[in-house]
Amino acid sequence: MAPAPVSGWSGIYAAFVASHPGPSYRVWDTGNYGNTTSDGSGTVVTVSIAPRTPVDILYSVMAHEYGHYRQNRIYGPGLGYAVRAVGSVDLDHAADCFALAHGATWVNYGCTSSPAVQGILARMGG
Repeated sequence: MAPAPVSGWSGIYAAFVASHPGPSYRVWDTGNYGNTTSDGSGTVVTVSIAPRTPVDILYSVMAHEYGHYRQNRIYGPGLGYAVRAVGSVDLDHAADCFALAHGATWVNYGCTSSPAVQGILARMGG
């Protein structure tokens, strides 16, 4: 028997959290639909999702933020090295590429084919 389809904001959120371990998740409005932060040591990475995030893009936002979690694991706490190396815009483009490759249907920044973005994406395994 196939599992019941997941629906509703809480259902989508819970299913994503259950299937994407690693970061600490919280429902918290940081001013954006999603935000990923590190405790500075890289030990604890927190993905915050705003409760006002529209249900039709919730999975996409969470997939983008999970991409930032993966970047944090590769480049280190706070992504400082990566920002200095390639810039924060490229990190967002790469997170969008990662999200699209993992089922997102909406992105905010876009997935570009620039060498910097594709290099980040290759390191992310995405």
